[in-house]
Amino acid sequence: MTDDRDRYRVKAPPAGVRAQTAPPEMDWDSDLTPLPLSTRAAISQVDGRVKSTTSNLGDQVAEVRHELRRDIRHVDAKVDKLASHLTELSTDTSKMGGQLEILVADRVIEMTETSTTRTATVTSDLKIREAREFSEIEERRKRRDHWRSVALKALAAIGSVWAVISAMALAGKC
Repeated sequence: MTDDRDRYRVKAPPAGVRAQTAPPEMDWDSDLTPLPLSTRAAISQVDGRVKSTTSNLGDQVAEVRHELRRDIRHVDAKVDKLASHLTELSTDTSKMGGQLEILVADRVIEMTETSTTRTATVTSDLKIREAREFSEIEERRKRRDHWRSVALKALAAIGSVWAVISAMALAGKC
């Protein structure tokens, strides 16, 4: 009663996949796979392999320690350089402590002077505009008065001509 989907099928990776094309990994004791005939020879082979591996391991550990010490010295030099730079910055900052208050006071004085200058400039500009407006109003008044006098003179002339014509018409000469 087993169904096909219940069966486990071993799936190989497709052709060209690295798992199929990769060379087999080296087994560290592959040379011992076919064991020598004598047990003593096999033990000496394994012992030689262990000794060479451990001596190489000691050399590798010593090399790693040497690299680590060199890197630590390099990091220590960088930390010392950074500490000296930080010390310089702190001394420069402490020197600036009194100068900062002076700079702030100078800025306040400058802002006050700028404000006073702007106020004076705006006030003088307003006075100039006021004088200009008054002069324009005065010119318009003079122009209006001039045209009024011209209109009154024209009306007076027309009135006198009308009076002469009416006097003549009443006298019957027309």
